[in-house]
Amino acid sequence: MNNKEFYHQDILRIFPDIRPRTLISWGEKGLIKPLREAENRGGKRIYSYNNLIEIAFVRELFGYELPFKYVQSLMERGKPMTLKEIFKKEKYDTICFISYRMERTVDFATLKAGRFPREVKCFPINNFKLEDITKYESGIIINISALRKFVDKSIA
Repeated sequence: MNNKEFYHQDILRIFPDIRPRTLISWGEKGLIKPLREAENRGGKRIYSYNNLIEIAFVRELFGYELPFKYVQSLMERGKPMTLKEIFKKEKYDTICFISYRMERTVDFATLKAGRFPREVKCFPINNFKLEDITKYESGIIINISALRKFVDKSIA
């Protein structure tokens, strides 16, 4: 485990495409919980290494232009453990598959309306087989191990 602490500016340096206010908003809305919140106005939020991996994952999801509520909902789901548990327990050698359940048509309006047909499956990277997900019509695969390598390279 990496015990190093990171400030808001460190996060913005690692993820230059994230706007300063966006990161604060994610914390205020409970999407990312910093290690320590700012103690007062103008105080500094402190983020952990786990937060960096979590931010990388959330950033990846937003890269697919998924709505905020959908991403927030995904973080609370997952089998055999939720995504938040994966980050908390540091199970970084994991591949996550977010399916659109076997529905053939899932349009943006459906997602925006809050009807989220999804299933989140998490696999240890060494047990992942393509056959595990071929029954689904469509979905997103995110390799948390690759995100961790990106973060490690960025903070080295």
